[in-house]
Amino acid sequence: PRFLHASPKRVFKAWTDPKEAAAWVANGGRAILQPQVDGLFYLDMVYLEHTYPHYGRYLAIDANRRLEFTWMRGTKG
Repeated sequence: PRFLHASPKRVFKAWTDPKEAAAWVANGGRAILQPQVDGLFYLDMVYLEHTYPHYGRYLAIDANRRLEFTWMRGTKG
């Protein structure tokens, strides 16, 4: 398990707000999020001058308590 020193509200926002997600998980890359059940997300994750696309679909959302989604990695861009 992983423990974060942050409130559930803060962690939820970090995964569902496009500006927050772009800053930390995408390392400044693009983040397009539709945080609703069956909504889609797309992240351009930047690492060592390369962009790695990741995408998925939100499966379950209970604000500040639960966030379930699929996670697929595309090819290096």
